[in-house]
Amino acid sequence: MRESFQRVIRSHLVERQKPFRGNAYASYVRRDVPELVTRVGHVPAQYKVEGSVGKGNWSEVPWIGIFDKDVTTSAQYGYYMVYLFQADMGGFYLSLGLGWTQFENEYGTKVGYLRIRDAANVFSRLLKSPLNDFSDRQIELRGKKTLAKGYEKGCFCSKFYSADFTQNDAELAEDLRNLIGVYRELKGYISGRSVVKEVAFFSHQLDEVDDSEYQTSIRHTRPSKLDGQPKRPEKEETSSGKRWRKDPALARAVLEKSNYMCEIDNSHSTFVSKTTGQMFMEAHHLIPMSKQGEFEFSLDVESNIVCLCPNCHRMFHHGRSDDLRTAIEQLHNERASGFKEQLIHISREDLMSIYDV
Repeated sequence: MRESFQRVIRSHLVERQKPFRGNAYASYVRRDVPELVTRVGHVPAQYKVEGSVGKGNWSEVPWIGIFDKDVTTSAQYGYYMVYLFQADMGGFYLSLGLGWTQFENEYGTKVGYLRIRDAANVFSRLLKSPLNDFSDRQIELRGKKTLAKGYEKGCFCSKFYSADFTQNDAELAEDLRNLIGVYRELKGYISGRSVVKEVAFFSHQLDEVDDSEYQTSIRHTRPSKLDGQPKRPEKEETSSGKRWRKDPALARAVLEKSNYMCEIDNSHSTFVSKTTGQMFMEAHHLIPMSKQGEFEFSLDVESNIVCLCPNCHRMFHHGRSDDLRTAIEQLHNERASGFKEQLIHISREDLMSIYDV
């Protein structure tokens, strides 16, 4: 495996300058490298291993895919393991990710980028296997074309090897076996569901558990001070998987500053909470914390936390597009200066896209 990966790194940029048809290097990646990965990596028979440097023309990013035949046999659909080489051959990733083409076909390129990244964030939260050498950060393939960018946004578990990597065959095989274990775990969660159409199902399941725990912790904590720029949060383990940490004391302070009145309409009435002695209200992050990985600065800040009555809060998760559009426009306008002060940059249109309106 080591030698075959080194050959790809040494050869790809040179061979791309030559005719594609009948190229010996292209044949090597398609035929010999999958055989080596299968044999040296001890890949079980239920997996299909395929290598590609393009179809008909050279690709920016060569890859070696490992597909569970029960899930997918194509890099275009489902989810799979794949070695992805950077366009400049600076290194490569062993990654677990989603097929980009299925999102592009469903939504088009621009919205597809948003949706595949949403799905990758959800799938990352589903995983509970400890893989200390792997990361859930978005990979960098340094390509310019749509396909490379789709690969980047669809990845949710990866390990990077630089061009001068030192791992031997045994170490490379161990990494692959570990990722196969994670792949199997994910397959158990997904169980044949469409990764495009059922992302909302998994997201709502995770969010409902997270939010219930979060709202309870808000009511049982003392408020913190609303000053300064909080540090970008880290991820933490919860009962529903990994998520970006939210400070309940900060949310409690926002509710108190809002006088426990709904920021959509302060005439909305609920009931008096036995914990706080105030109208029962809930905290909502206008830009969801699941998007934190796309922002340099913290989203768990005063300007991004909204005090809502339970009915309006449910609207943000389950409401009609027309109602959401009106509410988002109102809150985005009210928070424009606060976002600027706390270094959050998002247009109204991009915020609408997050809520699919």
